[in-house]
Amino acid sequence: MKNMDILRILPFEGLNTIKLGMTQAEIAAILGPPVDVHWEDCMAYDDINYTISFRNDRAWEICVNNYSLSDRYRVMLHDVDLFGDKAEDVIRKLERFTPCTYEGDADKDLANEYTFPAWKIRFWRERAYHPKLMQDPEFIELISMHEENLEYELQFWHFESVVVYDDTIGL
Repeated sequence: MKNMDILRILPFEGLNTIKLGMTQAEIAAILGPPVDVHWEDCMAYDDINYTISFRNDRAWEICVNNYSLSDRYRVMLHDVDLFGDKAEDVIRKLERFTPCTYEGDADKDLANEYTFPAWKIRFWRERAYHPKLMQDPEFIELISMHEENLEYELQFWHFESVVVYDDTIGL
């Protein structure tokens, strides 16, 4: 494995030096100005793909997306590689510390969103892939239509984003 920088998710705190409760000016002093404004209180920063939501000028939600990170950074929580490990492995490893809830499917392995309420951390992926889908006739039909369909579906075996939040900030 090549040497990569590590971004650490810190429950109740944030991501590395970016902390929940910081002002937009404090975050801009670390990351530079936002590269995109999604809406008035949600801004995207630098090439790491931070998306930070503000309430009353205080960061209450920090999201990091996997879109351009996987070849440069490892995003870690309790020594678990959040984007490098498969989604079900991430959840299983972190559930040793605290329980999680999930949404998006009755089958836990096929859920889209997982939340660790005690840590106020949420994981998301647009769709879910798990090898058990290879037993589903509809899924088999989908991937048999085009050779690249399976490769496309395999990307959903990993999370696309992780969010650390504090929904009491800025209220």
